[in-house]
Amino acid sequence: MNATVALIDGDVAARELEARGLQGAGLAIEQFDCARAFFSATAPPGPRCAVVDAGLPDMTGQQFRAELARRGLDVPTMFLVGEAQVDLAVSLMKSGATDVLVKPVNDAELLRRLRRVVGESSHSKLRP
Repeated sequence: MNATVALIDGDVAARELEARGLQGAGLAIEQFDCARAFFSATAPPGPRCAVVDAGLPDMTGQQFRAELARRGLDVPTMFLVGEAQVDLAVSLMKSGATDVLVKPVNDAELLRRLRRVVGESSHSKLRP
């Protein structure tokens, strides 16, 4: 079964660019502008992973991870951070993030890491 990728980023242009790149590879994509919208949405059937901008307007990356845990959701989570946010990246990894990428994101690198993340966390696949 294929995993659905939830893109959660308040920057509409960045989110849509990432979505186009992943959809071009044949992936199922959900888009959300904030964490609240993600947690309010009905989850799609099957496995899911999330790519989350660490600078969301309504929740920090650590709060996002804590909310996943509070709800008992096992969602592999990759965070996107700015170049100068090394301390934040380390903190996110310590809080349970699956991976951290620096913005701007290269589509090929994002796809490669998503495939690795989903392969490590379940028997599902991200495939075109």
